[in-house]
Amino acid sequence: MKDSTVHIDGKALSTAREKAKISVSDAASACSLSSQQILSLETNSDTGFFNNKFKILCARKYINFLKINPTDIILSNNNNSTSEETDLNVSDEETSVES
Repeated sequence: MKDSTVHIDGKALSTAREKAKISVSDAASACSLSSQQILSLETNSDTGFFNNKFKILCARKYINFLKINPTDIILSNNNNSTSEETDLNVSDEETSVES
C-alpha cells in the first residue's frame, strides 16, 4: 500500500475518541478491530491493513462507532479516485456497532 490515494484524518479520530473518554482497547473491541488497527487509523499508518479498501472499511466502522461525519475524516489525495475508493458504498448496517 505504498501509493495510498486515501488519507484518513487520524487526529480527528483520536480527538473524537478521547473526547468520548473511550480507550483504544474499548474502541477496538466495540468495532471488532485490533488495537493496532485503531492506532494505525489514528496515525494514518498502513500497518494492519492489507489494502486501501480494507483500511477504508475499518475506518468507516470506527467513524460510525464514534458517530462522526465520514466525509470530514476520509479524504482523497487523488482527484481521479473513484467514489468506491473513498466511500465503498458501505451501508450503515454493515458498519454499525451495537451500543
